[in-house]
Amino acid sequence: MDKLTQSKEDFFRAFEEGDIYQEYLRTKAVVDARPELRREINQLRSKNFYFHQNGGLANYEEELEALAQEKERITSNEAVRDFLQAELDLCRFVQQLAMEFMERIDMEMEFI
Repeated sequence: MDKLTQSKEDFFRAFEEGDIYQEYLRTKAVVDARPELRREINQLRSKNFYFHQNGGLANYEEELEALAQEKERITSNEAVRDFLQAELDLCRFVQQLAMEFMERIDMEMEFI
């Protein structure tokens, strides 16, 4: 195995054993054990995605308020709140990795 492949394997092992990913897996297991929570989370995500993709809705303020109320209701559950926070932490870490990776390599991306 060459050095880069070994380093990649070491990185993924460290990532999988790290606190951020382990917390995500722990909170995910709690949510996955309760299908109704998983369903509610996914419905909220779907509505949120649709809302942000269709920003020119005629009743934008009403939809925004309804979405905020639904999020507040769902995140009143500690397991949901913990999972969404752990997921957000994981996403931000992965984003940070991707950004740092792209900053360190010489790859033309100016067209984006």
